[in-house]
Amino acid sequence: MLVNKYFKLFGLFICLFSMNTVSHASGPIMHAYLGIKWLEKYGAEYTPIQKRDFILGTLFPDIRYLGTISRSKTHIKTDSLQEVKAGKTPFEQGMRFHNYVDVTRARFLSKHSINQKIQKLPAKHRGTFVKLIEDQIAFSKADWESIKAYLAEIIKEEEAYVDRSTITKWHMGLSFYFSAAPSTLLSQISIFNQDILTIEASTIALWSEMLKEYSENKDFQLYVDALINNFQL
Repeated sequence: MLVNKYFKLFGLFICLFSMNTVSHASGPIMHAYLGIKWLEKYGAEYTPIQKRDFILGTLFPDIRYLGTISRSKTHIKTDSLQEVKAGKTPFEQGMRFHNYVDVTRARFLSKHSINQKIQKLPAKHRGTFVKLIEDQIAFSKADWESIKAYLAEIIKEEEAYVDRSTITKWHMGLSFYFSAAPSTLLSQISIFNQDILTIEASTIALWSEMLKEYSENKDFQLYVDALINNFQL
């Protein structure tokens, strides 16, 4: 029963990646990693609680995929770091940073030819696989224990948007996703040989075999480093 629950939670994030409406959005690990970098540059004076609130804020907007709140209520239009810093609280700054990351990544991708390097993958899932590569590489760049500790708590600013049960489900899903590199989680999920909503079991199996290989490829590592450096954090 526990395995089935986590299977569904991981499926949620895979399908979140695969939806056309977020084709240029970052995955949770990249969002959190860039959030850590932002705090290093701009949040040196933040208390531990303020840092927690910022990270929870930058992870929060995609809770809309649980179906209880619309995108317009969780995504605050933000086009610059100045607008991020204009947030009234660390949590709001985090929410603004989430949108800034998505917008900036979209602009970066529009000028990058990375998709040409994964032509042998099915076209409809290429964008998803690139996000997994980004998260796989970013996962190796940080210690995620503090992020998982943050996710063990629910703060009042989250509850101002959605009910506590939805937030609990969101935090549980994120905690599972941050528990291991995406390639490891994919390998575990592929054992069940089951479709995950819109993603076929055969695709999951293919990804479980190829993700680590692609993430160790120099071209993709350079791509992710360029993406991260593009944020100037």
